Amino acid sequence: MKNHMYWLAAILMLTGCASNAPKLTPEQLKEKRLSTLNIYEDNRVAVRARYSIFINESKDEAAVYSTGEEYFNALDLASITGTRDRYGEYVTFALKDGRKKTFKRAGFSALWCNRDKICRSERNGGMKIADLNEIHGAPKRDPSFDIKTRGAAPLGNLGAEDRIQILSGKDYNYYTEKIDDYYARWPDVEKKIIAELKAREQAIANIKERMRNAPKGTKEFCGGRQLDGNPGDARKAGILSFDCTKYGQQRYMDMVDAGWVIINVNTRPIIQFGQQAIMYDVTMEKQ
Repeated sequence: MKNHMYWLAAILMLTGCASNAPKLTPEQLKEKRLSTLNIYEDNRVAVRARYSIFINESKDEAAVYSTGEEYFNALDLASITGTRDRYGEYVTFALKDGRKKTFKRAGFSALWCNRDKICRSERNGGMKIADLNEIHGAPKRDPSFDIKTRGAAPLGNLGAEDRIQILSGKDYNYYTEKIDDYYARWPDVEKKIIAELKAREQAIANIKERMRNAPKGTKEFCGGRQLDGNPGDARKAGILSFDCTKYGQQRYMDMVDAGWVIINVNTRPIIQFGQQAIMYDVTMEKQ
């Protein structure tokens, strides 16, 4: 009984001390954060996530990750891992010196700090982003668009099961070369995309013109595309489209506007997901 009382008293003392630990003032918290932050002569680094690669090309400004109470230059980290258990979400920093820092997910953030250790959450330049699945092939969109949409903080939205690798040296150079090539190829890809878009738009315009200028009495069969899409239902007519023999996919109202009317309707029973529906096919005539 005496031993039990001793341990109970010890536990109460410890929890009491923990609860009475002095809270850091904003000035003390800032000092603590900056005391762990190293800014190097060259702060360039690559940050690789599951699907994307972020390249910080600035020697003078560091990509920095926070535990909430400590700041670490990405160059001092080997990896960042998110975990989840029944008690909550956590983040673990694996430092290159072998230490590990595990803390609650709420304390995690990413920011930029300059040589004077002045830090901010946003940045407008000096960084490139690419999709890891695309850097070996042709870009599918303007690479700079990712910077505008994802924001400047590199991977500040780490998920509970995500892992980030920090790359420097040869690994940084490898991805820098790949992404530079990826960005350099975009202008030619963009020209091709624009040319294809213009050709598609012209082809659509040509078909619309053919529909308008078709001789009076010309007939066209158009297969239905929407289940239960009865063109005789005014509530549905505005959203219906058909696959037509000569004119391809067309909106019903576009054909009406071009002078076509339905002269015959055929119905087909359709079973989808165990439910019965009706497909409406039509024959149209130019007036």
